Amino acid sequence: MCDGVGFWTIVFVVFLALVAHDFLRLAVVAMIARMVVEVLQEECRSMLSAVFRRNTPVPAPVELPVWPGPLTAYRQGSSRACIDGRVANRLENGWSQQHDQRCSASSF
Repeated sequence: MCDGVGFWTIVFVVFLALVAHDFLRLAVVAMIARMVVEVLQEECRSMLSAVFRRNTPVPAPVELPVWPGPLTAYRQGSSRACIDGRVANRLENGWSQQHDQRCSASSF
């Protein structure tokens, strides 16, 4: 080097600049993460307070009609079965589901 600054001095200064840059980047990321956590905590608090503030009663579970599953209904010759939680009527070549009628299957 012409002006008396050595090679290792320049390497050391560049290394210190990179380390300072990394610490500055980590500090900014930590500050942003802290702000995001505070916002999320506030949203959770407001949601929980809204849930506990409600005084609406929980509705009782609905009693669904119980029908056999499709295999058992086919073996028994039944005209109705419960398939995927819906009432199905037996046809000549399969089942016709009633999408507005829910049920509970007693078998497979």
